[in-house]
Amino acid sequence: MYQLFSVGQLGKELSRRNPRPKLQTNFKNYEKADGFMQSKSADKEIKDDVWHAASKVQENIKFILGVLPSSQRFYKPTPRNTFKCIQSGEEINFAFVNDNYCDCSDFSDEPSTSACSSGRFYCTHQSKHSINSVLSYKVNDGICDCCDGSDEWLRITLPEHTLVPVNKQKGIFQVPCPVSCIS
Repeated sequence: MYQLFSVGQLGKELSRRNPRPKLQTNFKNYEKADGFMQSKSADKEIKDDVWHAASKVQENIKFILGVLPSSQRFYKPTPRNTFKCIQSGEEINFAFVNDNYCDCSDFSDEPSTSACSSGRFYCTHQSKHSINSVLSYKVNDGICDCCDGSDEWLRITLPEHTLVPVNKQKGIFQVPCPVSCIS
C-alpha cells in the first residue's frame, strides 16, 4: 500500500542497478533470527533487488513512512540524487534509502525498514501529547506496535503455529492490525 511499484518499473530499475558499495566494517551481513543464522543468499539478493527498485520509486513519493512530518524535509534527494545522512553527514546514493541495508552509520537511511536495529520508526498516527514510535527492529515483524498498524506496512503474517486467537490477544495484536488509536 505504502510502497507501490509496477512490474515494468521493477525490471527497468533492476537492469540499471549500480553495484553496492563495499560492506562497512561496523555492519554485518549476518543476523540472528528465530534461533537460526540468516546469511546472504540468492533469495536475499532477490529481496535486495526488490528493495532497491522500491526505493527508486520512492524518489517520487512525497511522504516517507516512519518519518515524522517535521523531518520529512531531510528525505529529499540532493541535486546529485544523493541522500545526506542526518547525524553523520555521510552521503549515499538516494536509491539506497529504504533498501533494507544500513548504509549510514547513524541508521538514518532506513526509516521504513527493520534493517538497522538501533533506528526508530515513527508511527503515522501521532497523538497531540506524545510522540508514538517503535524501535526499527519491530517494523514488519508481524506484531502491531503502532495503534494504526503503520509499522506493519508489509502485512507479514506470523507462522501459523505462533498465531494467538483474536479473542486471546489481550492488547497485543498480530497482522492484520486493527486500528486502535485514541486521539
